[in-house]
Order: sequence, then structure tokens, then C-alpha cells
Amino acid sequence: MKKSHIIIILVLLLLLLALNQLPRSGDGLTFGALPWYGWVATVLLLVVLGLISMERAADRASNLLKAPPPQRLEEQQQRAEKAKQRRMLHDPNGPDYPHPFIIEDNCIACNACIEACPHDVLMMIEKKNQSGHVAHVKRGDLCMEDTACEAVCPTSPKACIVINSTKEIKPVPAPARNQYFMSSVEGCYIIGDVSGVPLIKNAVKEGEDVIEHIARSLESAPPEPKAKLAVAVVGIGPGGLSAILAAKKRSLKFIGIEQDKVLATIEGYPKNKHIEFKPEHLETDSALPLESGGAQRESILESWTRTLADTGIEINRSIDGAETTAIDVIRESERCTGLKRAEDGDYFIISTASAPGDKENQYRARRVILAIGLRGAPMMLGGPGGKMITGEKLTVARGESQGPRVLYKLSDPANFRRCKVIVVGGGNSSIEAAVDLVARRSDDRLDFLSDIEINEVMLLLRSDFTKDVKFRNKQQIYECSDRGKVNLRFRTVIKEIQAEHVIIEDTRTKKRERVRNDFVFALIGGERPDKFLKDNNIHIP
Repeated sequence: MKKSHIIIILVLLLLLLALNQLPRSGDGLTFGALPWYGWVATVLLLVVLGLISMERAADRASNLLKAPPPQRLEEQQQRAEKAKQRRMLHDPNGPDYPHPFIIEDNCIACNACIEACPHDVLMMIEKKNQSGHVAHVKRGDLCMEDTACEAVCPTSPKACIVINSTKEIKPVPAPARNQYFMSSVEGCYIIGDVSGVPLIKNAVKEGEDVIEHIARSLESAPPEPKAKLAVAVVGIGPGGLSAILAAKKRSLKFIGIEQDKVLATIEGYPKNKHIEFKPEHLETDSALPLESGGAQRESILESWTRTLADTGIEINRSIDGAETTAIDVIRESERCTGLKRAEDGDYFIISTASAPGDKENQYRARRVILAIGLRGAPMMLGGPGGKMITGEKLTVARGESQGPRVLYKLSDPANFRRCKVIVVGGGNSSIEAAVDLVARRSDDRLDFLSDIEINEVMLLLRSDFTKDVKFRNKQQIYECSDRGKVNLRFRTVIKEIQAEHVIIEDTRTKKRERVRNDFVFALIGGERPDKFLKDNNIHIP
């Protein structure tokens, strides 16, 4: 109901009250203060006013469809003109429907567009008449105008663009860096996922290449007596570990800083998950073994940990402010709280702490490599900024000990059998977790667990699946739903966690439901490190 409708109703009520005070004539049939024809006239008046209001509302809606607001119309015209120019410049003879187009001279073969596309439109091929590879449009007719391929393309100008699309394509935030991986802060380098270039193999190669560049640059630079370390590597995932091994190989004094555990990224994958090393064509001289076609999670952890041990690099878990002169070690459970260029020399001061409020350690290094990945602390169920819902920190008995009720990763589905589980999230990781809790995956085939093993799984999505969900994952989760193995609930959120139950709410009707529950997997991503980068003066365009 609109404000005008309320005003009309109030005016009519006042009018009727006023008429009710008039003296009755006693002539003819009357009801209250009005004769029968007075009531008929009132009803007709209401009908006429209602029709006029409906007509005006319909006209306004029609005008909005015919002529958008001037500002919006101007934006649409600009996008349409840009789409036309793109087509004429790059693909004048191409199809009329939206589809990706690869500018080969700009492509660095990073595989980002292929990974981002959920519809299997793109592939990697060898360049014609020259060495190297390039992305290629395999099935342009399958394009659903997702535009994620262009958004994630890390090159400038873009190598992957979407032709015939008038959508607003917002680029994924990524720190600016040059061809040597240096950020806007001189001497601070950025590698791996946080740079906007995805995939393990890319990160491993960048770790090797950035150390090679740093070694060359330090050879020609004057010595710096105030800094005993040549390089500090923040984040020891695939890229950071590759950089550490390369520094050891080149006899550069280093310190590795990891807020969690070494290779926590790999360890966080589900047990027995097959991890592919893409792009397949990419060659690297890193000491980390990269098997052709990829390997299982356990195999990667075992081989990479053994490689690290063979080098003699120590992993030091103790937190002691007096040991900040440590050299050629990796410090686990230390979070980088800040870094700044020194004012009295060519070096950085890197501050770390084991937990908020703890005494800070400080390291001095000539150069800094940030390999911190894209996701920091896991997102809480209450939203960004570490907000938690009621009961999110509850514990539950797990064997002879107590463990958290809400978990933020699923490493081994075999640890959960005949449990009542809620998985929260609409991305690939949440879908894969829900499937793994009820079935064993073998490529496209699902082998459902037996009745004595299978969990009772509910998958909650705040709205719908995210745009980057792979087609195979959608097929498998819908198969689980159709077979009654997973209770798929769209537009549903958790409002409260109780001792043995969870309160869920439909976001449209606001209707709440109390569900028995043992564990909640909040697989809704992590907070991006953008704030950390900006706080340390690293420019993100």
C-alpha cells in the first residue's frame, strides 16, 4: 500500500464520521446517517478512485520500461557503444550472441579464464607457428554471458574479453605489480593467488622466478649492514615454499613466516582429493616435485615435506621475541602484523605476533615476498568482520575429547559417519563437501555410502549457487538431492546454534525451523587480504 492510498482511506473515514453526525431525515431507507443511495455513491467513488490509482501506477511502470532514468539510460548507451566497438575491433565476423574472445598477444597462459568459466567454453592450446600456449575458445555457443573469464584475467590490457555483452564487468581486486612481481612498494613482491594469477603451478614458478630476480638485484646493490636477512617470505603455501627453497639454493639468508602451518593450503583440501598441476604446459625449475597430471593431496604433502626436510630448513614453532635474529628458518603460528620500509637504509622491518595483543617480533630483511594467498581468516556465519551468530563457538564431544561444533573446512569426510550435518555455502567447496559426506566420487560417477555410514546432510544457500560453480558439481549435487541423500535448501540461513539443534530461517518468509544437528560446516570462504595490503601502502587498482 502506498502513502497516497492511506491518505485517501483516512479522508473517507473522516468524511463518513462527519456525515454520521448529520440529523436523520426519517424519509426512506437509511443506514446510519446516509440513505441507501448515499452508500452506493460512496462505493462508486471508492471504485473510481481505485481505478484511477491503478491506472497511474500502471502508467508509471510502463514509462519506466519504455524510458529508463536518464543516468541509467546513458550508462546503457555507453556499454552498448563499447560492445559495438569491441566487436568491430576484435571479432567483426563473429556470432551475434555474447562469447569470449582471446587477444593472443596479451595472453600469458595462466589458465585463470578457463578455471573461472563454469560452462567449459575455453581451453588451452599451443600457439600457432611459435612456442608457448594460449587460451582458446572451444565452444563459444555454450557461453552464458557469465563474464567471470574477463573479470579474472590478470593482464592489462585484458587478454580475455567478452564480445556482444553490455553487462558491467567489474575486475577482481588485485594488487598492481610489474613484470618482476614487484608491488607499488619498491622491494616488496607479491606472488600466488593474491596477485590475481591462480593455480598452484603458477605460484610455484613465480616463487622460483622472484627469488632469481631478487638475487640478481642484490648482487648489484650496495650492502646493508642493518639487515642480516636478504629476504622475508610471508605465507608458506606452494608459492612461498618454492621461494624458500630457491633462496636456500642461491644461499640467500631468509626467514619464512606462516600464520598457520606450512602448506596449510594443501592440507586444507579434502582427504584423497586429486589436485591438478595446471597449466600443463608450464615448465618450472623449482625444487618442488610437480607430477604430470597432478597428484593426490597426501602424496603432495608427503613429497613436498620430504623435499623441505632434505634441505635442512628448520621449522620453528616457538614464539620468542628474543629470537628475531633467526636465519634460514620457517616460523609457524606467526601472523605478519605489518611491514614498512626503513628510513635509515635499504631494508624492511617486518612485525609479527602469534596472537592479537601478544608481544611483537621484528625482522629486518632487504626484500619481502608476500605469498599470503587470497583467503585469510575464515568467514564467520554472522558475516564479514569476524561476526558470529549465537552458539557459533559451542563445542561437542568427539571421541574422548571436545571439539568445535562449527568447522570451517572438511579435510577428511571419513571422520564423519551417521552424523546430522549442515553444510553452509553455495560455492564449489561447499558442494563438494556435501557430496563427499554422502558418497564417494569417481570422476562423474557417485557411489553412495551404505546406510550404516551415510550422513544426514542439509546444504543451505543464502540465495543461489555462486557463478563459478562447475557444471560437474551442479550435476552431482542435484543427483544427491534427487536421490534424497542431500536436503538442498535455497534462500535459507542459520540464525542460532543450540546444544543439539540449529535454528534455520527462510530469508523470504522469515519462517524459522528447529533442526537436530551434530556438526555445521561453514564453507563460505575467507576474508580477502585487501585491508592488510592497503594498510601497508600496497596499491590495489
